[in-house]
Amino acid sequence: MMEKIIEQIKAERIRKKVTMDELAIASGVSQKHISNIENYKVKPTLETLEKLAKSLGLEIGVSLKEVELLGNSKKNTLKLAA
Repeated sequence: MMEKIIEQIKAERIRKKVTMDELAIASGVSQKHISNIENYKVKPTLETLEKLAKSLGLEIGVSLKEVELLGNSKKNTLKLAA
C-alpha cells in the first residue's frame, strides 16, 4: 500500500512539473531522501509522506477498515485523496 502512495506522490510531482529540488525546499525533506523514497530504497515515515503530499496539494487519509498502515496491522491503510 505504501508503494501506491509513493507512486501517487511521484506522479503528482511529475504532473505538476515540480523537480525533486523544488519539492525538497517546499517540504523540508532532502532531495536525496525524496529520490530514495521514489526509488523504494527507504521506507518513509507517515510524517514524511504527509510533508511531501501536503507540499503538492494532496492529503493522506487514514482508513481503519482497509489493508495496512506501513506494515503494522491488517486493519489500517493509507489512502491519498486529491
